[in-house]
Amino acid sequence: MDYTVQMHELEGGAFQISPKYRSSSSSSSNGVAAAAARRQGQQQRVHHIVPWTTVYQCHKSRVKEVEVCQSEPTMFWSAGEDGIIRQYDLRVPDQKAYGSPNVLINLTAAGPHQQLVECKGVDVNHLQPHLMAVACGDPYVRVFDRRKLATSKYHLHGI
Repeated sequence: MDYTVQMHELEGGAFQISPKYRSSSSSSSNGVAAAAARRQGQQQRVHHIVPWTTVYQCHKSRVKEVEVCQSEPTMFWSAGEDGIIRQYDLRVPDQKAYGSPNVLINLTAAGPHQQLVECKGVDVNHLQPHLMAVACGDPYVRVFDRRKLATSKYHLHGI
């Protein structure tokens, strides 16, 4: 579960409302409405909301943070201890697997002697959403300009 990113959609047609009826003998937290419904011989309507959940299994190690930006509502980012920052675009299909072409930043060989640098956090500047800061398991905070980056598939170095 720690290796996945889960998105739960709750608005704008992304959920199903299944009307269910509660019998007049059921207890209700709103006793006045239930009593009025019983007097009129009606049953009280209860809506059951079922969120749509999408699971992204793109990381090979724990996902430490997921970031969203209000100015870009169809995009979000995840930082994982596998050294990968992934960018998800809800308008693009097939981003749910490890081999998906949504790797934005690859820090798997960014450490000394080309060692793995674990990503611990990611933050998007809400005033300038093209700027992204990445906190890692070393003493540095890396700042990236997303306008200069492109998403790609993850490739092992040297292969």
